[in-house]
Amino acid sequence: MCLATSLCQRLPNRVETAVVVALISLVGGVLVALITKGRQENKLDHGLVMRGIERIETKVDGHINDHSRAGMK
Repeated sequence: MCLATSLCQRLPNRVETAVVVALISLVGGVLVALITKGRQENKLDHGLVMRGIERIETKVDGHINDHSRAGMK
């Protein structure tokens, strides 16, 4: 059964219909691959950002502790 009735009417040959289905599957596969790749890159970027934030947090905490120790003298 063809989901796109007008497409099936234009392509009565089963071979042509199979080619159209294969092309639709190919496009879908490429889209899924691109989305997956983007998600992987996003995870890597997120990890780098978190390491940078942790580094900055450590520096700020140290700086605040230095000020608090200097005030106690």
